Amino acid sequence: MIHFNFDAVKTKAIRARMTRKDTTNGIALVEFSAVTPTEALQSTTTTSITVNGQTLADFAADKTDYRLEYQGTRPRIEAIATNNATVTVVQSESDELPSLVRVVTEDGQTVKEYRIQLVKKVADPGQPTPPVYKTTPDEGVPAPVIEQPRLDVVTEKLASRPSSVRIHNCSRVLEKLSRRQGW
Repeated sequence: MIHFNFDAVKTKAIRARMTRKDTTNGIALVEFSAVTPTEALQSTTTTSITVNGQTLADFAADKTDYRLEYQGTRPRIEAIATNNATVTVVQSESDELPSLVRVVTEDGQTVKEYRIQLVKKVADPGQPTPPVYKTTPDEGVPAPVIEQPRLDVVTEKLASRPSSVRIHNCSRVLEKLSRRQGW
């Protein structure tokens, strides 16, 4: 019997994988898992969004759309959330489309999306700024219908040589190869 000693760890699940010695025969348990079903998944989270390492100014959990101007290189958006929430950040490379931060609580019941529109500052005040497009429709406005890509299959009979010609050519190649190799 093998005994393992380790410090106490707070966890919700554990999985152990074992390998059998090559010299051992028979049936053995090679993996087991244990999950704590009594601990409820977190249904709340607190989100923090940063732009180039600086906290997003005027960030509020209930405000979903932000517009920021920048100079020089395009800033990088990052986000973190508490209570084991999943955070996904989709960086936009265009001033016309917003970057997206999507936060899903651990229990998957609450999804929050934040859109950060980054617009490069124009050096000359006489030039207009690029247009900013709204990515979500207003209440009561139907969503636009976008044509889905499709695949058209075209079948066409192709002319081919008889298979005996291919086999004959193949046998000639094998014959030449066998002479070279001395088979």
